[in-house]
Amino acid sequence: MAGELLRTGDVLRAGQKVEFYLEEEGDRYQSYIISVSEKGLQVATPVDSSGVPLALVPQVTFKGLVRVKNSEYQFEVTFQRQEPFGRKSLWYTSLPEKVEHSQNRDFVRVSVELPLEVRLISSEGSISPQKRVRMLDLSGSGLSFETGESVEAGLQVAMEINSIPEVGTLTVLGKVRQCKVVNPKAVYPKYHVGVSFGHLPRADVNRIVRYLFTVQRERINRASWLKQ
Repeated sequence: MAGELLRTGDVLRAGQKVEFYLEEEGDRYQSYIISVSEKGLQVATPVDSSGVPLALVPQVTFKGLVRVKNSEYQFEVTFQRQEPFGRKSLWYTSLPEKVEHSQNRDFVRVSVELPLEVRLISSEGSISPQKRVRMLDLSGSGLSFETGESVEAGLQVAMEINSIPEVGTLTVLGKVRQCKVVNPKAVYPKYHVGVSFGHLPRADVNRIVRYLFTVQRERINRASWLKQ
C-alpha cells in the first residue's frame, strides 16, 4: 500500500461494507462493520461469494478494504475472537493503527479495443443472439461498448472478452448502467453503453488492472519517444 495515511476514526464507520483478505491475489471475503471503538472493531463474520465463512485462529493478521466512490481505504487488523450474534456470528479484531487512502485502480478506465461478444438478457429472462460489438474502454470494474441500438439501463448482459493478456477469454455477467446516443441526427445512430461487472475473482480483476497499466505505460513511452 502506498498513499495518504489517515486516522481510523476519520474513515471507518458502523454499517460500512468491508472486504477482507489474507493475500493480495487471494480470495476476498465480504463483511460489514458493526461497531468501532478504542478496543477494536466488531464485524460480521466474513464470508466468500458462496457464503462460506473465513476461518482464522487468534492473532492472525489480515487486511481489510472499504470503498467510497472512486477511492479505496486499506488497513490491517488482528483477529481476536468470534462470538454468536443472533443467528450469525461476529468477529472482534484489533483497531487498525492506520488507514491508507489510494485511488481505486479498479475504476481506472483505459481505451482499448478487444474482441467483445455480448448477449442481452431481458427482464423476462430471454437471451438475445450473441453479437460482436466494438469495445470502447475497460477497467477492473466494467467496460463500455458501441452498438447500433439503444439498450435499456438495468438489463443484464452476458459478455465474452477475448485476448486479455494473462487472462485469455473472460466470460462475465454485467449490468447496463447507462446508454447514450452519440450521433442522434445520423440516419443510423450509434450508442455508447456502460456496463459494470458482476462478481469477478479478485485474481482476474488484478490481471485486468495490470494489463491496463501496461497499456498506459506503453502509450506514455511511445509518446515520449515521438517527442524526441
